[in-house]
Amino acid sequence: MGIETLSQSVLPVLEEMIANQNWRIRAESINILSYLIKNSPISFLNEKIIKFVTEYLKDRANAVRKEGVKLIIKIIDQHGQGWV
Repeated sequence: MGIETLSQSVLPVLEEMIANQNWRIRAESINILSYLIKNSPISFLNEKIIKFVTEYLKDRANAVRKEGVKLIIKIIDQHGQGWV
């Protein structure tokens, strides 16, 4: 699946998941995003994914914020400290 396909199909679903009132659904969206990070170039992260990461860090549920921090660690592991 190419980056353009992901942008058009998966990212809108992630946006809906992040807006969901249930914190478990918001937290689960992080797992989907983790998969995308493994298979995405850094330019895609900077253009499309960073907005999701910042939303996780601002979430009202502590569990979602914790998962957001773990996601940042995964990004750094995958793409290096230069990404930060």
